[in-house]
Amino acid sequence: MAGRLERERDRVRKELEGPRGKQTVKQLMQSAKDVHQIPVNQEHFREFRKVLNKYGVDFAVTKGVFNGKPRYLVFFKAKDEQLLNLVLQECNQK
Repeated sequence: MAGRLERERDRVRKELEGPRGKQTVKQLMQSAKDVHQIPVNQEHFREFRKVLNKYGVDFAVTKGVFNGKPRYLVFFKAKDEQLLNLVLQECNQK
């Protein structure tokens, strides 16, 4: 009986916290008042996404063509801006 109550409590807690990591733009906008964006080239996106997950950044992605080149537009919460600087530094080193 106690295990069942603990599972239910954990489920409710996760619902209240909201999604983590990659999410839709709509979910990100609902969970954060201030959202920033950064364009990322298509060839660098896979590595960039791995590092975002490593640092636990909440983000959303849209794909589009900017200046004739395919790019990803990555949205993230303003509170994660310092983490994003670490992500960019690590990606630049690679």
